[in-house]
Amino acid sequence: MGRPLCDLRVRSYQVKIVVILLPLPISVVKRIFSDVFKENNTIASIMDLSSNSQNIEESFFRCSICQDNFTEPKLLPCFHRYCKGCLTKVVQVLHGKDLECPTCSQTCCIPDKGLDGFKTDYHMENMVEFQRIKSLFNGKAINDCIGCSNKSIPMAGYCFKCKDFLCYRCYQFHLANKMIADHKEKVISAKDCASDGFDLQGYIFLKGPQKCDLHVELTADLCCSTCNNLPVCLTCATVSHSEHNIIRDIKSLAAKENEKFTSVEVDLEKCKERYGELITGIEKANATIQKIDNPAARKVKDQHEREMIAIIDKTKEQKDRLKKSKAKLDESLRKQEESITEKRDKEIQQITEKYNNKLHAIRMNNRKEKETMDANQDIALQQLHDKQKRLEKKMAEENAITKQDQEQKEGEVLKLSEVVHQLAGRMNNYNATSKTVHVAANDWITIQCLPELHIACQRLVDDFERKSFELASILSTYSLSVSNRREGVNKVEFCPTSFYDEMSVIEIAEMKGTRQKIQSITSCGKKRIAITGYESRQNSFLALIDSKGKRKKFIKTAEKNALPIRFIASLSDSLVVTVSKFNLINMFNIQDWSLLQKDISKSIPFWGDTWRLSCVATDRATKEVYVGASNMNIYVFSEHLNFVRTLELATIVTSMADILILERYLLVCDESAKRAYIVTRQGGQSALKQELEQIGRGEYCPLSACTDKEGFIFMLWSTKKQGDADCRFAKYSPDGRTLITTGSLDKWTQCITILEQSKGGETLVAASGKSNKMYLYTLPRSTNPPTNDARSNKPVETVLYQSQYNRPNITDTSAL
Repeated sequence: MGRPLCDLRVRSYQVKIVVILLPLPISVVKRIFSDVFKENNTIASIMDLSSNSQNIEESFFRCSICQDNFTEPKLLPCFHRYCKGCLTKVVQVLHGKDLECPTCSQTCCIPDKGLDGFKTDYHMENMVEFQRIKSLFNGKAINDCIGCSNKSIPMAGYCFKCKDFLCYRCYQFHLANKMIADHKEKVISAKDCASDGFDLQGYIFLKGPQKCDLHVELTADLCCSTCNNLPVCLTCATVSHSEHNIIRDIKSLAAKENEKFTSVEVDLEKCKERYGELITGIEKANATIQKIDNPAARKVKDQHEREMIAIIDKTKEQKDRLKKSKAKLDESLRKQEESITEKRDKEIQQITEKYNNKLHAIRMNNRKEKETMDANQDIALQQLHDKQKRLEKKMAEENAITKQDQEQKEGEVLKLSEVVHQLAGRMNNYNATSKTVHVAANDWITIQCLPELHIACQRLVDDFERKSFELASILSTYSLSVSNRREGVNKVEFCPTSFYDEMSVIEIAEMKGTRQKIQSITSCGKKRIAITGYESRQNSFLALIDSKGKRKKFIKTAEKNALPIRFIASLSDSLVVTVSKFNLINMFNIQDWSLLQKDISKSIPFWGDTWRLSCVATDRATKEVYVGASNMNIYVFSEHLNFVRTLELATIVTSMADILILERYLLVCDESAKRAYIVTRQGGQSALKQELEQIGRGEYCPLSACTDKEGFIFMLWSTKKQGDADCRFAKYSPDGRTLITTGSLDKWTQCITILEQSKGGETLVAASGKSNKMYLYTLPRSTNPPTNDARSNKPVETVLYQSQYNRPNITDTSAL
């Protein structure tokens, strides 16, 4: 039997080579796992220690670094074991770094005592020695006798007191001589050793009681639980372990460890079943990838084939028509020649010159007509050839996109396969170790092995849970990808025009040339926009402008703290709410500019000194104000700024750059996690309903969000890189499940909102935080009737939703 792939990977670790498992097809994946997970050979043979030791998988007793039987095996936290000498060579090249297990790649810190700080695996030492003795006697061992020093003769027995083989004479001497009568009970014959009756329990009995870890000549009557159940003698217990927890009742301790490990054994069996489920899942994932069909490419291919056939038919028809025309001209010429010849014969002397001139004229006309026909045919064929080239180019582009998509998904499944390969190796190791411990039925082995094995198995179960979830997510993504490819043609159409009917740029005249910077904007009805921002580290401002950039009102406020950052939202056409990072909530009536102010730290039951406000949103239907804070809570206030309740989001998000009200739900922009979520807003604990699809490759984070009248969601995504920022928008369906399109914005765009125009039109407003310019995009009108109120919107680039889009009701939980 060849070496398992895990051994090959460990050997590659010594020369710093990573084994890459390619290609991906499931036949290869099965072959990979067949080397690691041989349940009928490896596990079963290790269990059968009481019958035939030749069936034991030899790799279980070999160090995967030196490929030889273990010598003073040291046990790592991941429960893989290696020779002390082999680990010494590995540690020498680490130069103080953490030790990475060569088999499963789990890292661990090297103890202060060095490699001596790792536990010595006495159970493996017993199994290696038992396997060596058993295999030698099964093969009629020839060895050197310890008694008479005879070289290379058949051995008749083995003395566990002398710890060596005996020839026949020395074997009989051991049994009969009274001087070494204490050896008699420790001697076993070659026949008994080779029989099925001699098992691991018999070996442990003949070897004698457990010895002290330090004084190997003394019996270990005590156990130090502080040192991982280390066997110690009375001297060690009173000297070097005097302050440790010493246990005298070894049998009771072993019984407790066996009882604790029972539940983990059940979990290991479940892991074996889950391993099969993962393999089946990977097969399905690969089958799904191979079956991915691109309707657009297929459509182009079918159209290409039809037009190629039409080109061939048209070419043939053109040639036939030319041939018939030429034949017709030839026939006409022949008849005229006959007629002229006839007349010439009659009047040959009178009109010979006349008829010759006519004949020449007719031939010249015939030639010109042929040349004209040839030129027209060349033009027609060239046009058909150019069209053919365009179709072939388009089909090649579609094939390249499909191939790239498949390669990306195959790469994801390959990575998951490698991780499952490692999990299977760990599972085999834990199963083999636990079963050999039960077969040994030795208290010392139980209390030394089962505690660490219990911890390692719990980690393995958790890892299997995570990887099962990842596989389910990948399969779900693949199913959605296939569904979108099959149905997307009916939902989306590619349009060469822009997403907007008209675009304009306005500058606020009063802000030009000043140090004022826009921070947040909101629509206030009647073509008005409210703006908040800062002028310096001590001053913030609130301004009201019209759709042409003319300022109607300007209020400058001195801040007590050095972070004059404000956020704004409109509660109605006459009321706007602003929040500052340092706890203040302000409500302005833009009709008479009266002010209602509340300090959140004095309005709610408890407020931390380090907590800050980060965003604000309003529900115009219920007249409620939602204020987001850095502790991942949202505090709800009435229209009179009276505290109503708290909504907790700490289990879902890590930061809040903006929030948006969606009827019964709430959209949260998590800037730190670069994610956007739709969550519930009923009760005190929010629950996740939908995560919106990201744009790019994960480098963009959401900054601002809004909706139009029809409920479509527009979101501002930004890389926020110094000197090389990039801002893009994304348009989503009202339920957030479908990303409709994306497009580019000014790279300094800070926030967005929707401005309602006269006659029911809408304009997307994107504000630049650096240049103080505002970009206005007049959105095209949709045939769908308005369904819900809007707060804000964002531009779309080249892909538009058809007017027949069937929008699910956002109030229906099943739609999410």
